[in-house]
Amino acid sequence: METDGVPAGRLSSESSGRDHLQVLLQLLDATVSRQRHHWVQQNQQLRTQLLDREMELQEVREQVWVLRRQAEEQQRVQREAAMGFQEHLVQLQTQLENLRESYDRAVRRRRRAEPDTSLQSRSLSVKLEEFQRKSKEWEEQRASLREHLASLEANRRSLAAKCRRFQV
Repeated sequence: METDGVPAGRLSSESSGRDHLQVLLQLLDATVSRQRHHWVQQNQQLRTQLLDREMELQEVREQVWVLRRQAEEQQRVQREAAMGFQEHLVQLQTQLENLRESYDRAVRRRRRAEPDTSLQSRSLSVKLEEFQRKSKEWEEQRASLREHLASLEANRRSLAAKCRRFQV
């Protein structure tokens, strides 16, 4: 049997080939659609992860900025404290030097004076002990101030190192 000049066997084979081709195209469309959907989801996930990482990076940058400011402020405070201790130390050294000069003058006067009386001798001994006690106190205070200054410097170095670690 012929239809429009095409043998019947051939028509059914062309029809089944078209059907088969149609099914393959539908499968291909479905596969492409699923793959596209998968890529769109994956793309969205990657964008979300990127935004999250950018936000984390911004937070870390802000923390570094805050820590840097704190370290700078701490360094400024330590420098001011060190300068204050240094000035105080200079004042104490000046006072100590003045006391030594005063003591030396007192000793010279005593030597030039008439023979020592026991009262003058006791008075000078008391003054000498007082000068020695004050001198010892000032030396202890000086040592304490130097230790505190060294502690402040170590603290400054530690904060500077922390700041550098956060900057990296």
